Amino acid sequence: RQPTVGTPRQEAATPRRVAAEAEKGTEPRQPGVLVVEDDTLIAMMVEQALEESGFRLCGSAMSAAEALRLAEADPPDFAVVDIALGPSKAGLEVGRA
Repeated sequence: RQPTVGTPRQEAATPRRVAAEAEKGTEPRQPGVLVVEDDTLIAMMVEQALEESGFRLCGSAMSAAEALRLAEADPPDFAVVDIALGPSKAGLEVGRA
């Protein structure tokens, strides 16, 4: 089965969550995503696809260190990570963190 980029996760807008946020007077928060990719063109395409699908972009990083800083500043709900960042597999470190 092929993974696809679609609309935000179903749990992002569950009736319970929508009701709780409506009670607080806020709108449901879009799921946030961090993009970690060292190829600028690929990063731009991924960001555009995610934003068009209704996700909130928490940031885009080209290195593991930058990704960890961004994740700390604005914790994402999930990340799209290039495993082979630069000459190493630094993306694995980001994924674990």
